[in-house]
Amino acid sequence: MHYYQKIFILLSGSFLLFSQGCSDSAPIMPSGIYSTPSVHDSGAVVDTKEITGTFQIVNTTHKVVNIREVKLSCGCADLHLSKEIIPANSFIEARLTVNLEGQYGPKYFDALIYTDNTTVPVIPLRLSANVVTKKLDGTIMFNLGLLSSEEQINQSFTTLPGKVNSISVADIQYSPSFPATPNFDITAVHSFNQDVKLVITGTAPSQQGDFSIELSLIGEGSDWGEARVFLQGIVQQEISIPESVTMGLIESNRSSKNIIKVTGQESFLSRHSIVQMTVINRLPEILSVRFVDSSSPQLELSLQHPGSAGTFSEAIELEFMFSNGKTTRLSTHIAARFL
Repeated sequence: MHYYQKIFILLSGSFLLFSQGCSDSAPIMPSGIYSTPSVHDSGAVVDTKEITGTFQIVNTTHKVVNIREVKLSCGCADLHLSKEIIPANSFIEARLTVNLEGQYGPKYFDALIYTDNTTVPVIPLRLSANVVTKKLDGTIMFNLGLLSSEEQINQSFTTLPGKVNSISVADIQYSPSFPATPNFDITAVHSFNQDVKLVITGTAPSQQGDFSIELSLIGEGSDWGEARVFLQGIVQQEISIPESVTMGLIESNRSSKNIIKVTGQESFLSRHSIVQMTVINRLPEILSVRFVDSSSPQLELSLQHPGSAGTFSEAIELEFMFSNGKTTRLSTHIAARFL
């Protein structure tokens, strides 16, 4: 059974016991407002047109939470909520469905549920999958994977077994995300066992998002003659942080601390470390942000009560420098309530 399914079943069972008023020895749901699971991983899906992730939006407080708005990361996604409010000490169901037409490779789709709760103004959901297409209009598909901006590519693929005397590459077409003159070298050779080896070296686009390279393989003396090949990859930011962070309820003369993990592409972080973090915008005196270079890079946020009750909302922009001299900018939104 999948890891997230195990968590889902475990938390669902606990919630039933909680809602039925069980004894003190029964499992207790974590307090607050949250989604379980927060990430639904569909794994590898082969020749699938649509995927769906089911989430429970839990409210263990004694107040009803109203849903104000829902934002989706792409037009291919749709979110269905069983209710427009989250009852006190209860939950609602959320179903995130994604149309995979035209999608290929590792993908994730996000939904943000905005609420009227000042402690948890945003509830994030994520549906991820590795989309595999065995056949697309007779085209051979290859996945270049997740890459950082302008990352060097050096990959090879073996395909088209069978008799062939010679092989050549023709009619190379690059997606618009590439510069006018792409820095690429694509060659094909046939081995002694008659497999065709396609070798791709070059530089990934600087623009984030999907990119593709399409080409033809011409086989002299082969059974297949000509084959169309489609290479696809995804350029993502080297690292990422949550879009919003909640510091919770802060009592008078107290402060709140929160640790945020800096996540990123393993292939990039294994070769380049974060050497410096700089806050770009000016922060209020009661808020501090510190980069902690531990075994897992993270940010330490500290928010001090200002002396008067009210709500706190602040957007911060951060610049990270890597050991290879490259920099990237990220932003997040900090929210809290002062008692």
